[in-house]
Amino acid sequence: MFQQKLTESLSLYKLFPGEPVEQISVLLGENRTPMTLYDFLIARVRDVDESDAAAVHFDRQRFRDNYFTTADMFIVGSDGSMLAVPYENKQGRDLVHSLRSTDQLVNWSLPVDADVYETFRESDGVYIFTQDEVAALRNTRYALPERREAFWKEFAFRGEDNADDLFDETLALVQEARGGSVKDCMGVFPSTSEGMRLVWLGSVDNYSSDASSDLGLSYYFGRLVGVVSDGVAISAGGVAAAKSDLDNSVIDAL
Repeated sequence: MFQQKLTESLSLYKLFPGEPVEQISVLLGENRTPMTLYDFLIARVRDVDESDAAAVHFDRQRFRDNYFTTADMFIVGSDGSMLAVPYENKQGRDLVHSLRSTDQLVNWSLPVDADVYETFRESDGVYIFTQDEVAALRNTRYALPERREAFWKEFAFRGEDNADDLFDETLALVQEARGGSVKDCMGVFPSTSEGMRLVWLGSVDNYSSDASSDLGLSYYFGRLVGVVSDGVAISAGGVAAAKSDLDNSVIDAL
């Protein structure tokens, strides 16, 4: 009966495990949108409306207990600085959508030309870490607490009016699970390699909700999550009414 129910509906969220460089095209091919750092963080603190049809597909605790690969990017430049680029940024999104195979990678990162890197500096929503800040964060992901807090509020929470509250709620979750403060929670850890990597979000307990790019695009244990894209409705019974050719027999638990 449980399996039958799974095959009768389309999950709002679907996990795409494996190497992110290969899985992103699979996710997009199923007409899904990859979850961003913002999406995962909101999923960890959101209140679920039980009357919402999507709520039947939502398990907040699983978002808290697991690490995930997000669609946001950390791009390390040749000068040692690093740019945090949101998936909503078209230029950045095109980079993510260009991922196909490990043949594209150098040191597990997607190369980004110096002139392209410079154009990102002026792009919307990009958060910049200087060379010295990157060096400090590589030494310890919990360095520069004020800069990290600004990163979470301005980048991860997209500078929303309630970004302060969302940051406080997320920090409170980590503190409840493992104690500490912003001085040793919600770290930022840059890759040591140049180029673009996706941002990984640590679990609330074991990895204190860190944002990192130390794991490469070909890391086998990637955990991208795709959300049903616009044009696909979830009915009250959990059955998908799609205008696309989505296969509604595929369901994944996070």
